[in-house]
Amino acid sequence: MHNGGISISFAWKDYLELAEELSVVLDSEAKMRSSISRAYYASYCNVRNYMIEHDHNMIPKGESVHQYVIEYFWGFKRESKKTAKRREIAIILDRMKKRRIDADYEDCYPAANLVILNSQTQKTLLESKRILSIINTGSL
Repeated sequence: MHNGGISISFAWKDYLELAEELSVVLDSEAKMRSSISRAYYASYCNVRNYMIEHDHNMIPKGESVHQYVIEYFWGFKRESKKTAKRREIAIILDRMKKRRIDADYEDCYPAANLVILNSQTQKTLLESKRILSIINTGSL
């Protein structure tokens, strides 16, 4: 994206900061759901961009983009590298994706109890931090 000739790239990790801000309101289901969603996207977009920028692998047209990235890091795609760190990313991202889908689309969140929802929110934040830490160390 360009703004007046200056190239602008969104820092997806900033979504994790927003997710943390949203997570401190323990009496708001909407904020905790949003926190889960933003934490997931902080991780997903960084993982996707790593795949594109470091592995030079684009998501094929017609593929489910989120599932493709998870399967790519699992090592299920022909061009995938198979490492323990990549599998860890895939496992965590898949768990986070399931929570994000529930948070974004379910009228009755499976953990509508705010104590349980807060626990899932905190777990998602920790998982997002773990993924970003792995990505930032590189050499996957």
